[in-house]
Amino acid sequence: IRERRMAENRFVHPKKGRGFLDPCLLLILGILLSVGLIILFSATRYTDAKEHPGQPFYTITRQAVFLLAAFFAMLLVARTDYHKLLKLAFPGFLTSIALGVLVLFFGKEVNGQKRWFAIGPISFQPAKFAKLMLIFMLTSFFHKNYRKSKEWSLIFMAEANTMPLFLPVDSANLSSGLILVGIAFVMTYVASEHRAFFFISVLAAVAGCVAAFQSGLLAAVLD
Repeated sequence: IRERRMAENRFVHPKKGRGFLDPCLLLILGILLSVGLIILFSATRYTDAKEHPGQPFYTITRQAVFLLAAFFAMLLVARTDYHKLLKLAFPGFLTSIALGVLVLFFGKEVNGQKRWFAIGPISFQPAKFAKLMLIFMLTSFFHKNYRKSKEWSLIFMAEANTMPLFLPVDSANLSSGLILVGIAFVMTYVASEHRAFFFISVLAAVAGCVAAFQSGLLAAVLD
């Protein structure tokens, strides 16, 4: 019992333990980021050479700086007790909903869509903030309702909590809306014991997409 309590204490307070970062996870993250930088360089080197003479690495250099800053932010968050972060879940979730609605009216229009807030040279996309707040909110929700893992109501309640955030984001940013759906789907799958329901849902979604594509409905909706 004493060893289990010590293990739980290290889990709750990672800053007290030595191994607060998973080496395997860091390796996977490093591979993904490296591949991402290579793809970004391939996609932007022509434009950079044309718009920034003598700086073929302009875009990838800026991205590398952002990644470096994000890495140190990750170290800071990894050493923080996540219970303190969960206290921000509800106010952060309400803020993300409000930002998602406001950007539709007051956001900067790019390619016919308003997805960004622009303040001088600084741009901010509410959908990015919404993804993080959805994770916080669902984590807090499942933590408080873990005893309902066998109940169907857990799935429907998680869906109901996600929709207020999904609707404003999806109306202007389909890709971010789909990511929100993916986050909610995977987290609910982990929290619920009705695993067969999720596999059937995936099969139904794939079949529905194929049917919509074949009928031309998918192209009409995306257009």
